[in-house]
Amino acid sequence: EFHLYSNVLDSWLHTLNFIRNCCAHHCRLWNRELPISPIIPDKKHDKTWYEPAAISNRRIFVVLTLTRYLLFWIDQKNEWHKTVISLIEKNPEIPLSMMGFPKNWQDLFFGNKRLQQATEVMFLFYVWAGPLIRMGAVRGGNQDRGRY
Repeated sequence: EFHLYSNVLDSWLHTLNFIRNCCAHHCRLWNRELPISPIIPDKKHDKTWYEPAAISNRRIFVVLTLTRYLLFWIDQKNEWHKTVISLIEKNPEIPLSMMGFPKNWQDLFFGNKRLQQATEVMFLFYVWAGPLIRMGAVRGGNQDRGRY
């Protein structure tokens, strides 16, 4: 589980499919506006996509952000983000704003606050709902399982 509504995850996968196709066909991505943009989780369900600054869903930074989010849920020890940071540091001449990076991009996403909050939410969900799900008290599909 990625703790996302199905329409959000569907849009992310559609966007990632588009990005994969661009990479396979050597398309320009770095300063391109995304024609297939992912849905950002609703602010009432996940404020971290809006604070301290909102993430635009029209540039490549959002793809890096959602990729990091997905990789975190798959493997919390994944260090893919360090590769991204290294590439950015090795190429300071590239204007990050053209890729949708906000000024505080490292604090906004690659910092630990968002991931720590996600871990806490996941822990609380499983502590509260896990026993209920195992007992059969919570029924229905994924849309009924307290996602944010």
